[in-house]
Amino acid sequence: SIPVNSLSDTVTVEAQDANNTTVSKEASAQCSLEIDPSVTIDEQCTNPNTPLGSPLEFSGKVCNTGQEELKNLVISDDKGSAITPPTIATLAPPPSGGQSCVTYTGKYTPTESGPQTNNVQVVGMGSVSGKTASGSSFATCTVLSQPAISITKDCSCVIDSSGTSASIQFTGKVCNDGNENLTNVKIYDDKPNADTLIKTITSLLPGEANCVTYS
Repeated sequence: SIPVNSLSDTVTVEAQDANNTTVSKEASAQCSLEIDPSVTIDEQCTNPNTPLGSPLEFSGKVCNTGQEELKNLVISDDKGSAITPPTIATLAPPPSGGQSCVTYTGKYTPTESGPQTNNVQVVGMGSVSGKTASGSSFATCTVLSQPAISITKDCSCVIDSSGTSASIQFTGKVCNDGNENLTNVKIYDDKPNADTLIKTITSLLPGEANCVTYS
């Protein structure tokens, strides 16, 4: 046999007759290397319904579906996710009737709610042919928004210096208790009239540290 990656080969035959005369002949053959590496990748949402602000996790398999070993495989996606493992050194061809696959996991933190589509790709090279093999897939997961708001109020009664009248003073704070930004936040009071606007907050981020006071 000859090396698989050899595309041409020449053989020589020599012989001698009774008079020690040497005769020889050569024969050459040009062989075509018809090997096409093949790889697939799939993807599933680990948690199809992920709250906004939490990592969205996904997983899948990379499979060698060709006839030759694959090497230097790199897994990536369009979200810049942390993928484990990010590379696969070698992946053997599948046995007859079987599979040759490696599982992977990944995660990223979405910045928006609603359906989020993540595209994954794997690229490698055939160890024999030197040809590039690639595969891609995608998964659409739902990111849930959970809007919530809270308000507190403290008041005190203040008598004027003459002692003939009193006024009520109040303070409080408004907090975004959900997992997404709130906009156009308006605070109303029922005094002196119903629906008296006392403060407008253009944008209110989640978290205790972003609460806004009013008075």
